[in-house]
Amino acid sequence: MIKSKLIKIIAKKTETPAYETAEIINTFLDEILRTLQNNEKVVLTSFGTFHTAKRAEKILEKDGLLKRRIVIPAHRAAYFKMGKKIKKYLSKLEI
Repeated sequence: MIKSKLIKIIAKKTETPAYETAEIINTFLDEILRTLQNNEKVVLTSFGTFHTAKRAEKILEKDGLLKRRIVIPAHRAAYFKMGKKIKKYLSKLEI
């Protein structure tokens, strides 16, 4: 699902204009990003947790085509750990 579809669904269910719903969703996402930038966790109880972790520098000895070393610099990466509600729901789905 894409963000615009999510906005339409929530706007319809809450009976609010789509532009207001979009503003709320954008604010929500901005706050998650701001919190992650401050190296803090975002915990949505029973849904999941967003957090960041430092990834160490990685050196790939040979690039298959160019035969040279590739250095991937150290950086912070975002992660999501599923909560109980998502795990329970996904365990019921057929593969």
